[in-house]
Amino acid sequence: MPTATDIVQGWVDATNNSDPQALRALFAPDAVLVDTGRRFHGVDAIMRWSDSDLIGVNARIQVDRIDPKSDGATLHSTVHSNGFNGHAKIGFKISDGLIQNVHI
Repeated sequence: MPTATDIVQGWVDATNNSDPQALRALFAPDAVLVDTGRRFHGVDAIMRWSDSDLIGVNARIQVDRIDPKSDGATLHSTVHSNGFNGHAKIGFKISDGLIQNVHI
């Protein structure tokens, strides 16, 4: 089974390669993503968020570091896109090899 670090790196790689199928494959069906107070429940809603806020705005993520935790990992990164640009700290909760929760 992949480690939390592998899964977070998969998020980065899917984003940087503009690969929505690879991104979708990382999530549990009932996953939740919270982005600055906006809540997206379920993988379909998360993919719509990606269309408007991540892959859809040509986001590129530079990893500063990934800190593993007992239930996931925290990604410290620099993001460049046609939307948000700057430093981002993203928390991931992972279970059974899938992302259950993302908090941006």
